[in-house]
Amino acid sequence: QGGTWAASAGFKVSDEEAKAIIQGMSNPSGLQAGGIKVNGIKYMFLRADDTTVLGKKGGNGIACRKTKKAVLIAIHNENQQGGACNNTVQKLGDYLVGQDY
Repeated sequence: QGGTWAASAGFKVSDEEAKAIIQGMSNPSGLQAGGIKVNGIKYMFLRADDTTVLGKKGGNGIACRKTKKAVLIAIHNENQQGGACNNTVQKLGDYLVGQDY
């Protein structure tokens, strides 16, 4: 239901990967057992709540945020702190929710 609004060059999230992330926000057991898979890379599950999923792979990481109409998926490399990536994704998510997205 829906599709990609925007993505960096070479970054592809399959429908199956997106669905697993969305389901993991309400029931993280699948992500806890199998990790978070995005763009063919598997990240270790760190935590989730009803709007957020976080994971890491070495110094790299992933931060996901659900809004009313979208799911933001951001990755970072070892040159950026995971907390900074998550804060940016959360702020953008808050902005989109405020714009009714």
